[in-house]
Amino acid sequence: MTFESIIYADEVKHLCRRLMVDPKRVSITSVSGGFSNRAFHFAYLNRNWMVRLPIKNQKQRVQALDTSEEGRLLKVIAEAGLTPSVVFNDEITGALVTAYLKDAVTWNSTMVGQSENLRRIAATLRSLHSVDVGFTLPLFKPTMVCERYFDLLRNSQENKNQKLNVEQKGWQADLRQLAVIYERSFPSITLCHHDLVSGNILDSKQLWLVDFEYAVQAHPILDIASLVALNGLNLHQRSLLLKFYFGEEVIPFNNSQLDEVIRLEQLISYFWALAQMNGSVKMPNVEGFADSMTTMLR
Repeated sequence: MTFESIIYADEVKHLCRRLMVDPKRVSITSVSGGFSNRAFHFAYLNRNWMVRLPIKNQKQRVQALDTSEEGRLLKVIAEAGLTPSVVFNDEITGALVTAYLKDAVTWNSTMVGQSENLRRIAATLRSLHSVDVGFTLPLFKPTMVCERYFDLLRNSQENKNQKLNVEQKGWQADLRQLAVIYERSFPSITLCHHDLVSGNILDSKQLWLVDFEYAVQAHPILDIASLVALNGLNLHQRSLLLKFYFGEEVIPFNNSQLDEVIRLEQLISYFWALAQMNGSVKMPNVEGFADSMTTMLR
């Protein structure tokens, strides 16, 4: 059993009390979650919930939103029909409890790249980017994000007497430069998901986006770049995505600018993963994710 599949007895008892069900009769199944959460399917008779819990004692998280802020945002996005409805977010356990989509299929990167699915996710992102949140979200400031990751990495490496190699130092310099260029070029004008790995896209005839803990106020290019960068889309798939997203509209950036933001996203993701790998709490599947980012960066 891995730590991401562990749910503690006190958590079960407390959450069942809030759900008003008997903990002895609840069926709990571990679900493949994100890199920084524990996810579980709670079933009781004909009632079902998705329960997402933070990894305990994890100090390396640098998400934009805490659980209560994310819960507030999800209620707005759920009203727009883009994410499952929120049941409650629990301050004691840090749990976020949402409706369970019984028949939903979790996408993989191959599914993301299929032409029809690119059309569907482009339409979903257009809808997301038109949502009026109604309150202030954190602005996307990549210069601050990268320095936070560098600090986490530096502190963990000092404890282990490790240093960045020549290639990693070059990527660190690239990230700092691209972060500055982004902030000079793209105003924060809309809600962005900013973590569009395939596992955060669910399909039950319509598409649902989940895990908004990294959501920010940013420019639409950020989510377009995130989808490309985190799923390894090729030039043809990228071109289709832009066509489906913008239609007849003038694209407000050129290919070189998109290339830069894609690489920015890959570098942010790489150094995020590197910080987690060197931290005191080991997170599931992070090493494989870092390797995939390394391949893309090279």
